[in-house]
Amino acid sequence: MNRKFATFAGALVSFSMSAFAVEPASGLWWNPSEGGRGFTVDYQNGALVVTGFVFNPDGSPTFVQAAGPFNTFQNHFSATLATVTGGQCLGCPYNGATPKVLGTFTMDFSTQEKAHVTFPG
Repeated sequence: MNRKFATFAGALVSFSMSAFAVEPASGLWWNPSEGGRGFTVDYQNGALVVTGFVFNPDGSPTFVQAAGPFNTFQNHFSATLATVTGGQCLGCPYNGATPKVLGTFTMDFSTQEKAHVTFPG
């Protein structure tokens, strides 16, 4: 293989990989057929933070969060999903929260505004 071809092939691979990279759209995400729950997604400088407003099995509302690096080459996000209990209420004296790890949360993006989400359990 000559040097010109190798340089061209390397540039072509680099171009084709970046052409399919997805940058997640920041904002509110939800499934219209599943009202009452959703997520906020914030993507900046290679990091993704996902906060979910969901419900516990007993029907009480809770928040969950996952944060970490976003793999732009695979359009994939995987991070520990956690929630907290015993935290601060509005207007109350400070009360420290206790984190609880729920497991691994993943998002595989097919477009900026469409992703397959996998929850722990």
